[in-house]
Amino acid sequence: MRRWTVCIAICCLLTPAAGFAQRGGWQAADSLSFARAGPGAAVVDGRAYVIGGAQLVRPLASVEEYSPERGTWTARAPLPTPRAGLGVCASGGQIYAIGGYDAQAWSAQAEVYDPRLDRWQELAPLPMARGWLGAAVAFGRIYAVGGKHNRFTFASVEQYSPATGKWSRVADMPEPRAGFGICVARGRIYVVGGGVMEDNDPPRIVATLFEYDPLTDVWSERAPLPTPRWFLTAVSVGGRIFALGGREGVLPIGSDAVTEYDPLTDTWTERAAMPDARHGLAAAAIGSRVYAIGGGGANSVLNVVSEYDTGLTALDVRVAGKASIRWASIKESAANVLPRGERAR
Repeated sequence: MRRWTVCIAICCLLTPAAGFAQRGGWQAADSLSFARAGPGAAVVDGRAYVIGGAQLVRPLASVEEYSPERGTWTARAPLPTPRAGLGVCASGGQIYAIGGYDAQAWSAQAEVYDPRLDRWQELAPLPMARGWLGAAVAFGRIYAVGGKHNRFTFASVEQYSPATGKWSRVADMPEPRAGFGICVARGRIYVVGGGVMEDNDPPRIVATLFEYDPLTDVWSERAPLPTPRWFLTAVSVGGRIFALGGREGVLPIGSDAVTEYDPLTDTWTERAAMPDARHGLAAAAIGSRVYAIGGGGANSVLNVVSEYDTGLTALDVRVAGKASIRWASIKESAANVLPRGERAR
């Protein structure tokens, strides 16, 4: 049988490409300076940051910042270690870059970026090196979820405390996953789709949706995606989840699908398709708008960025745990699960 490696995601992305046509509710935004597949993205103070990624099998250290007011991208301080397939999230005005693949090996590297100082700082490494993992923030703690190392896919989840600078193990996902979409909605972490790669067997692509409650340390399964996808991305706006792009098969053929999930009704709804089918893309949400960033297209790595107005308004609940519609009850619950010496702020 064939061995499936990180090249599944990026080897068949041949040359950088630019430009796409408008379609549906999507419109063109300013293109990235560097085409990339497998980057991470996060938003701080109304600006989006795209971090790392790869061209062919060459990981990038490039970091770019998008200002919606100017409508342009600006280069910022590069990652200390070039990586693709990394997990990226933001908390407390800082951006965390976790794990990934650096062309030589799977990485346990973890770093934090301060946009105000334009400076990176190294953190305690992951307990297990891996890539195509997910990263998310809930109640001021950073979660590294699942991922892949060589021939194995992980269900493990670690939690990082900025207060102590240490990683600790929390409840595993119900099943191993890599190459999934991840985001936080209404204080819970969602893992969307992905794949399972074990030994030398072909990957198994899934449609599952896992929900994690950080207050109880419990995973549950919700309504699956309409179609199995992996190497997709996910982003939350107004308490809803948008799953963008990905692949529906083993071959590097991207999808233009956009589906919206409502956690309150446990239902998926199809939305306007992206102008370009792509996989290994990143996504960011600023206000009511979703940005689909880079990724792999048909025989190319893309620098295109497309913008979609969801029409939704942001909830007054922040995943960093600073405000909530029902914050009094959440603070009381959080006090029972936060590590000793920490408290919800």
